[in-house]
Amino acid sequence: RQQLRRAQQAASLVDAENSVKVRQKEVEEAARILAEKEHELQQVTVRVQAAREQLVSESGKEEEREKARREVARLDDLTGKVQALAAARHQVSAAEQRLQEARRRQEETAAALAAVQNEVEKRTRAYVAVLERQAETGRLEGRYRELEQTGIRRKRLEEARQELAALRQAYDAVQEENRAVEQEYAGAREEAARLQETWARGQAAVLAATLVRGVPCPVCGSLEHPAPARSEAGLPAEEEVKAAQKRVEEAERLREEVRKRLGELVARKTALENRVQDLETELGENAGVDLAALRKAAREAKRLWIQAGQAAQEAKSLADEVQMLREKEKRARQDLEERDRVLRQAETAYEGMQAVLRERESEVPEEFRDQEVLAKARQGAAEKLTGMVAALEEARKAAEAAARELARAEAAASEARQALLKKRERAREEEADFYARLETTGCKDLPDYHAAKMPPAAIQALEVQLREFGESLFAARDRWRRAVEAAEGLVMPDLNQLSRVLQEARHNWQQAQTRHFELRAQLQTEGEWLQKLQANESLLQELETRYSVLGRLAEVASGKNRFGLNFQRFVLGALLDDVTTAATERLKLMSRGRYHLRRTLERTHARAAGGLELEVYDTYTGLERGVATLSGGESFLASLSLALGLADVVESYAGGVHLDTIFVDEGFGSLDPETLDFAMQALIDLQRTGRLVGIISHVPELKERIDARLEIKPVEKGSVASFRLN
Repeated sequence: RQQLRRAQQAASLVDAENSVKVRQKEVEEAARILAEKEHELQQVTVRVQAAREQLVSESGKEEEREKARREVARLDDLTGKVQALAAARHQVSAAEQRLQEARRRQEETAAALAAVQNEVEKRTRAYVAVLERQAETGRLEGRYRELEQTGIRRKRLEEARQELAALRQAYDAVQEENRAVEQEYAGAREEAARLQETWARGQAAVLAATLVRGVPCPVCGSLEHPAPARSEAGLPAEEEVKAAQKRVEEAERLREEVRKRLGELVARKTALENRVQDLETELGENAGVDLAALRKAAREAKRLWIQAGQAAQEAKSLADEVQMLREKEKRARQDLEERDRVLRQAETAYEGMQAVLRERESEVPEEFRDQEVLAKARQGAAEKLTGMVAALEEARKAAEAAARELARAEAAASEARQALLKKRERAREEEADFYARLETTGCKDLPDYHAAKMPPAAIQALEVQLREFGESLFAARDRWRRAVEAAEGLVMPDLNQLSRVLQEARHNWQQAQTRHFELRAQLQTEGEWLQKLQANESLLQELETRYSVLGRLAEVASGKNRFGLNFQRFVLGALLDDVTTAATERLKLMSRGRYHLRRTLERTHARAAGGLELEVYDTYTGLERGVATLSGGESFLASLSLALGLADVVESYAGGVHLDTIFVDEGFGSLDPETLDFAMQALIDLQRTGRLVGIISHVPELKERIDARLEIKPVEKGSVASFRLN
């Protein structure tokens, strides 16, 4: 029993022990990685040291490299001298020819320079004249802006004066209405008061008619009635009095309404009079100027300003030309100087060629006067120098690469070292937790824990063994008691023989018990496997049921249907329907009602995706046909309609987004005159909605229809852009 208790307590620590072992393996793995990184770092350090030593070695050969450079330079110098010597032998006879050619070129260059100088002077005068015109741009713009603002204020003043005149008329009318309402109100009050007084007197007469001599008066209580009231003729009814009172109330309500309107008109009239006065003060003497004259003056100022702006463009063009001519003049001067220098050189060469020849012969050693011998010597020296320089550069690159590799290896080793520290810390924490829990189980130390630990099957077998042992003990005691009772008076049997039989039976029982436990554990394991298998079968059935719906949905969404239409193309198709609806309205106008755009679900072939193809409905034939059958001009109109329809749909979807600019690039040249008229009318209607429409075209007929044009003209060094306003 004690063994079972200790085994059960030890079993509660198996998870902690396994965790400690996992952490220890992680520490061992991290230590192994660190050892690899440190070993790699050592190898890299060795390579770095070797590379540095090689670099130092190559750097120490600078004197040899310098000597090789001097040798190459000396041979280069001799090469030039040998070539000059050979050339000098052939140039004596040609020196006079070169001198004459240099003189001719010098004269031609001087003439070209004079021509360029004349052109520079001419263009400079034109540039100064344009600058004088351009200087007026700021003043003309200010004048135009001033007249434009004055015209706006003058228009506001005119509108305010007209509104004030209308307001004064309304004020007079309401004032007249107020007087009439006041009279009506006074008459109604007077009539109501008269009827009220008459009705009151009539009520006294009615009361007097009920008086009886000797009976107290219901008003004063007197028994005597010396002067009872007399009834007058034409007494009003109570309904007439109430109606008169209602007329008074209605007249009073109407009077208040008219007074309120009159007050509002007074406030508006006062505010408008102040506004008129403010505008007249701002305008000053321009307050009386005719508005049409102001507008005419503003248009004239704008025209002058635009002309001045065009002068600025012309000035820039002239400035570019002057700059280009000055550069040309500079090059001509340089050419002339070069020609003069060449001429002087030719003269000097012609005069001193013989002296140069003798000098060249004295400068070149006899063994190097042969160009082939000199070339071979120079090639050998150059190859030696190139090899030494390449060795130095290779050593430098190797040292730099080794340094970078060392930095990477140090970083990797540092990272592995930090990882090892973290894993060791975590392993220590897990181990401390394990030993803390170990103390709670009653185990003295780790060997005691390992001695107490048993496999789960052994613990279960021990539990069964204890239970069966108890049962066997009870049965044995009972059998012993009965055997004692039965053995009274019997002879002692052969105990040795019985002991051997008992041991054999006990051995057989232990084997059977062990087999029983093994079969029981196997039964439990296979039962668990069966439960997992049944659970997996249930899960598989559930997944198959779910997939039957989701799988079909996924197939439909991915386009595995008779239309070849996936979910994305379905959504795009809905958007395309809106675009084609908007585009058809414009295409009907431009095609004179002939073509309607439609989206078709038909596919070009079985393997192609569908849902986004377009076709046109031809009202002339009553048939649908593909957009590829349209002519060039019809395709242009369809494309333009789709672009405009797309802009309309984007605006309707996006809410605050407004596509206010559209550019049409070419395509007009393929339209016949009538179709061109319809297309231009559609663009003009689009412009009237507030959009900016730009057309890029070479069609001459469009120039007559477009008021504002940006024209591009080619020049010598590119192109020039200018605005043209009709």
